Amino acid sequence: AYRRQRQMCIRDRSNPMLPPEGQRPIAPAAFAYYVTGNQTPGDLLTITYTDGNGTTRTVLGASLPWTMIVTPSPGITGGSITATSFASQVNCSITNSESQILAVQSSNSIIARCAK
Repeated sequence: AYRRQRQMCIRDRSNPMLPPEGQRPIAPAAFAYYVTGNQTPGDLLTITYTDGNGTTRTVLGASLPWTMIVTPSPGITGGSITATSFASQVNCSITNSESQILAVQSSNSIIARCAK
């Protein structure tokens, strides 16, 4: 059931966890981080993610929706993202270059974490 549900999400372009067509990774090894949700006015988000070299990066004061496309260096296979807020509802996802969802967290909470 999980596999069928996952495949349905991949084909369903109305899925809010999939990025707009122009914001999808292009290189075969690339992947994309997405943070979506309902941002409370004045609530600036903190997003921490792993870049293509495996280094942790932090973005302060981010707004939704937020996207980062990462092309990993040779040997880098993992990646993670954490979004935190004070009052907003945030979700995250990681997709590959074929728009397949590699990780998703969609509980609309003040913290969202995804790792692949």
